[in-house]
Amino acid sequence: MEEKKQYKKLQINITPEQYDMLLAEAEKNGINLPNYVKIRLFGDDDFMEYYEKMKKNVDRFSSGARFTLKSLIEPEWKLRKGLKLSLGKAFRKDVITGNIAGVAELGRDTSNIIWYQKQ
Repeated sequence: MEEKKQYKKLQINITPEQYDMLLAEAEKNGINLPNYVKIRLFGDDDFMEYYEKMKKNVDRFSSGARFTLKSLIEPEWKLRKGLKLSLGKAFRKDVITGNIAGVAELGRDTSNIIWYQKQ
């Protein structure tokens, strides 16, 4: 069984101007602020590559189609668990906040997989 990774929270103080600058850059790149900061700090290019692919692949689906995250990046779904979780959290948050237009969250199935629907 895979050992669960422990995470630490980091809290920093920045000026409102710095916050606005980071937020604008994150929004311009189509990702949420925490993931943008992590990418800038640690250079996680995999996240951006797959996240862009996921957002682009939403357009493959016709209106009314139901899909999961896995269907957005197949056949490359064999990613490290942490990356899949980060992609899933970012995508869900962006759907909920309207940053990914035309997609609605339907809920989880019995396997705890979140389903979405193209509007």
